[in-house]
Amino acid sequence: MIDTKFAVVAASDSFLKTTATVRENIVGRDIFEVFPDNPDDKTANGERIVRASFNRVIKNKTPDTLPVVKYDISKPESEGGGYELKYWQATSSPILDENN
Repeated sequence: MIDTKFAVVAASDSFLKTTATVRENIVGRDIFEVFPDNPDDKTANGERIVRASFNRVIKNKTPDTLPVVKYDISKPESEGGGYELKYWQATSSPILDENN
């Protein structure tokens, strides 16, 4: 879960396992700092696509579903570091209160 400034505010155990991250290392940080585009892939555009989706959710206050997007995830140093090729399909949904 992220806020409207893209800071991570919560993460499920499943998300942490899938992304090989630790809750304490990502909560409070910008999601795109935690998951930057792969700097070794000059065609990487996952961040741009996901950021645009998040902005649509914020603007329209409705869910937004992405097509399949290539967005590599950095591997822990204990696994050799670098990036792992990943493809994702996600739906982002707003969490609204009575004022939204």
